[in-house]
Amino acid sequence: MNKNFVMRRCLAIIIFFLVGCAVLAQEKKRLSHDDYAIWKQIASPLISHDGRWVAYEVNPQDGDGVLVVRNLDTGFEERIARAQNAVFSPGNQYLVFRIKPGKAVERQAKVDKKKREEMPADSLGIYILEGRQLVKYPALESFSLPREPSDWLAYVIDHARLKEKEIETGETGETEETGETEETGETGETEETGETGETEGTEDEKEKPGKVLVVVNPLSGQRLEVERINSYLVAEKGNLVAGLVEKKEKDTLSLWDVFVVELPDLQKKLLDSRRGEKKQLTMDKGGGQLTWMFSADTVASKVYDMYYFDNRRGRHEKIVYSGMAGMPEAFGVSGHSNPYFSDDGQQLFLGTAPLPADEPEDTLLAEEKYSLDVWHWQDPMLQSQQKVMQKQLSERSFPAVYHFRHSKLVQLSDEELPVIRMDAANNGAYALGENPVPYMIERQWTGGNARDLYVVSLSDGRRQPVAEKVESSASISPGGNYVIWYDPDQTSWKAYSIARGTTADLTGGIGVAFYNETHDLPAAPRPYGVAGWTPGDREVLIYDRYDIWKVNPAGGTPAENITKGHGRDQRLVLRMQRLDRDDHFVRLSETVYLSGFDEASMPSRRPAVLPSTVPIAPAMDISYSSLTSCIPRVSPVRAPTMPLSAAPRPWPNAIRSLTATTWVCRDRAGAVTRLPT
Repeated sequence: MNKNFVMRRCLAIIIFFLVGCAVLAQEKKRLSHDDYAIWKQIASPLISHDGRWVAYEVNPQDGDGVLVVRNLDTGFEERIARAQNAVFSPGNQYLVFRIKPGKAVERQAKVDKKKREEMPADSLGIYILEGRQLVKYPALESFSLPREPSDWLAYVIDHARLKEKEIETGETGETEETGETEETGETGETEETGETGETEGTEDEKEKPGKVLVVVNPLSGQRLEVERINSYLVAEKGNLVAGLVEKKEKDTLSLWDVFVVELPDLQKKLLDSRRGEKKQLTMDKGGGQLTWMFSADTVASKVYDMYYFDNRRGRHEKIVYSGMAGMPEAFGVSGHSNPYFSDDGQQLFLGTAPLPADEPEDTLLAEEKYSLDVWHWQDPMLQSQQKVMQKQLSERSFPAVYHFRHSKLVQLSDEELPVIRMDAANNGAYALGENPVPYMIERQWTGGNARDLYVVSLSDGRRQPVAEKVESSASISPGGNYVIWYDPDQTSWKAYSIARGTTADLTGGIGVAFYNETHDLPAAPRPYGVAGWTPGDREVLIYDRYDIWKVNPAGGTPAENITKGHGRDQRLVLRMQRLDRDDHFVRLSETVYLSGFDEASMPSRRPAVLPSTVPIAPAMDISYSSLTSCIPRVSPVRAPTMPLSAAPRPWPNAIRSLTATTWVCRDRAGAVTRLPT
């Protein structure tokens, strides 16, 4: 009897627990797509150059997002519906951004299969920081700001996409005194500024302005408009805006104008006006030099010449053309290349290509033509690759350099040396040349990226062999003194001294693996990479799995572990964070920020500081993003460098911890501001 009683009690307890678990299981909420839609994500964080303001987007998985603008001193916060791609002005006076149409409105327009000019257009938003004033301009195509302190802004609107009311009034700006804004964007706001009576005349009778360039100072209200704009550039110093205007006419070539607008006087100056085609307007960093391509040909395959304007001297001339000294025979300026100036403005890099062949008059009908592809077993590329790259190969150009001081063109590349790489500032006397041609057929079954390396003189084009059959990526140092690459066969980094003509083994004797230690594929492991170079190319900084090593690229002196083995001891993967993208060197005498990925706990990623290598945040089960810093371009009121870092909130739900994010702003004194979503 006792035995049966015990068994019945045990059975009752088991049933009680099973029923309880079933009830709990029924009460647990299951995630659905509706739950996913309400999750928000922070994106595109940025900080003003004086460190006083931050802006970031808060976007739901589905629906319209909001741009948050926050003053770090006062805590004031403004939220602007549907705003994206924000940029602070270099003078720290205003914020510029795109305002997207509502997702529902945009979707309905696609369902209705509206034409491009009928689709909802983006608007330009300008938020005046101190005045808390929001101005909007509809039908935005693009906008651009200088990099150095300036209050000027240039943007383009598409007149064809302006609403009829906006065209009639001639006013395209809407001003709001902000303080409260809707996050959803469902406010029924319009971009128009008023209504007037109907104007006489049809659209066909009016001269269409096409796309309109507007150069404006949002603080003073000064503005200049240029109609039928084709392309434009804003000088980094904010002293000049340049552009191309195309005036199309029936039964004749278009009339193209090249112009500049000098700032702050807002004076427009016409530089050149010709019938034909102009393209590839290029400006140097100082805004004092311009180049563009021009062709008067009426055929599809045009021959271009390169023209040059020196704004400081008023000099205007044709500088590069077919048949000039230094140009290869039967070559000319490639219309498919993208010219650019060296940082010091002394050189112009461009592409050349064979002149297009004269095509005989086509008298055949479409049904009388045949198409035939001819391939050979010794082709350097597989047939399928040739078909995929047909357009790219037909538009290929070969790099050359024009020296303004000597009015001299030097061809750097050709079929035997098709790849040219410059130093970071493009100011060096040498370039790195790569020739993959001898290994193209071999690549078809071995894969890889084998090529021979050369140093190419920019003064005369002479080539100096560096290394053969290099598989890993190679680069030239920022100062242009060394070529560095990784040798997978010897598992070490190599550096070639251009001045000495010698190669040094940088890491072979250190006794640490500089390749991926966890690699488990049937191929050579890749290296961890180069962190950067110290000023003057004195040392190169190289990553191992955890730490950073300082190595003399010329060899002869022992390497130094500048993170003191802290990374390997703690299983912390230390990597440098570059806060100033304009500085091509790593300055170890100043504070250097690192990120640290903790392999022991995997999710952890924490910033650290050199040279002390003491973490500025404790190891936590969080993940920091890349650091973002304000780079003061004027004398700041105070001197904060405020890195931004992102860390998921500790949600109990593992899925939410991957999507819910909060941003933290930390100044040098260690004060932290948490940015709400």
